[in-house]
Amino acid sequence: MAEHLYNIDYLEQTMQLLGKLKQQSYNPFSTITEGTIADVGCGTGADAINMARMLPGLEIIGLDYAPEMITKATADAGDLPNISFRQAEASALPFADNTLAGIRNERLIQHVPDPAKVFAEFYRTLKPGQPLVNVETDWSSIAFYNGNAHIAKALNHYLTFKNVKNGNAAANLISDMTAAGFRDIGIELFPLASRSLQQVTAMLRIDHALMMMKTEKHISEVEYNSFLSALEDADRNRYFVCSINLVVTTATK
Repeated sequence: MAEHLYNIDYLEQTMQLLGKLKQQSYNPFSTITEGTIADVGCGTGADAINMARMLPGLEIIGLDYAPEMITKATADAGDLPNISFRQAEASALPFADNTLAGIRNERLIQHVPDPAKVFAEFYRTLKPGQPLVNVETDWSSIAFYNGNAHIAKALNHYLTFKNVKNGNAAANLISDMTAAGFRDIGIELFPLASRSLQQVTAMLRIDHALMMMKTEKHISEVEYNSFLSALEDADRNRYFVCSINLVVTTATK
């Protein structure tokens, strides 16, 4: 998926849908009494702001490569005293070795070209004994229960292998953390189901994926139109459903 599709509107809509998962991703930091937590790939900063409010005794730093995200996050944080935002790449974090009390990232690894380098940075900058939390979309788990099954399977494959740099990031998190040297690894699954085509389109951008599949000749014009028509008909008649899994993994340096 073109990275511009993960814009401010997209991130604000998904924030509203994932409340329980997000709370789970904050919990490993709740017992930390001092130090700095980095939210890497922070986007509009909503999660970093939530953690700053929940953990007033800690310094929260949000990092993102996109300047417009940093501008939005800084404005939304207002006068919160324990939060700041910086523009940075996940593969080159602006922290010294063994300095961070915790690291969180959400739906980041699927976009990076070299996950091993990013996990090495996480390991480098964390203090020993401190937590890493990853949240990822399992694109291979997406399922539609309406429309042509062949097209649904083709869409699943496109979302997993073509749409983002690392559509299998969720499946590889445990092996990536293990290879980087992390221990005490845990995982929790969060199934997300929706009966709204509008909601699924907003969150997963299947409209763009289907358009790209047609443009790149993975499906024909007839297949494209018939699949969209079937989804729209199911939505209109209230039998549309789509599901996808997200995972939260934790580990300790």
